[in-house]
Amino acid sequence: MGIIRQDFIFRTPTLIMARQEHVHIISAGENIYPSYAATVRDYPDITQMFVFVDTELYTNSLRDEGAVREQKEAARKEVTKVKSLSATLSIPASLVYVVPPADVSARDAVMKIRKGHPDAKFSFDLTAGSKDLSMALFAISLWIGGNAFYAFGGRKNGAENAKLAVPKIPAVNVAATRTTSGSSRPLHAHRENRRLRAGCCPVIIFSPSWNPSMCRCGRRG
Repeated sequence: MGIIRQDFIFRTPTLIMARQEHVHIISAGENIYPSYAATVRDYPDITQMFVFVDTELYTNSLRDEGAVREQKEAARKEVTKVKSLSATLSIPASLVYVVPPADVSARDAVMKIRKGHPDAKFSFDLTAGSKDLSMALFAISLWIGGNAFYAFGGRKNGAENAKLAVPKIPAVNVAATRTTSGSSRPLHAHRENRRLRAGCCPVIIFSPSWNPSMCRCGRRG
């Protein structure tokens, strides 16, 4: 009676890590295409792109002067080029229309996007677009821990996007600081002192080591 040989092959299971989403948000305006092209080159992990657009940019008014109409048309062409590049790279791209007030509209739009991409990392290009929109997106980037970029000097001069380095304080730490007392009270408590002049202590700092003598105005709380 012959012996049947049976070979067993044991394979080690391979763990495949899911790729983290990277959502990139741009404020629409002139010359955004060169910046976006450089961004997708430097950050090939971008998986989704949103162009935040002031409704005014896609509104033609009889009151617009010739230069204004040309700027709007140029910005709209740049948006089209950005979307075309995204399509070539298989990066889904969407327009998000922002209505005044920009801080509320942009905030709601970003939070809706974040709800759909809860584990994604976020980046923002704030060089183009209106000041209201750029400031609104910058403020939101702080809250959600996103990276904000700005091309100092403008893109026409070939300036590269620079990351805006800011101290980031997790919301849980802010909440914890508010519940403590004594030396860990936030600077805004001193800022609200009636004796302080308008504009004093413009930076709100939460620090366990804070004390009134640290205020740049020299007054005590």
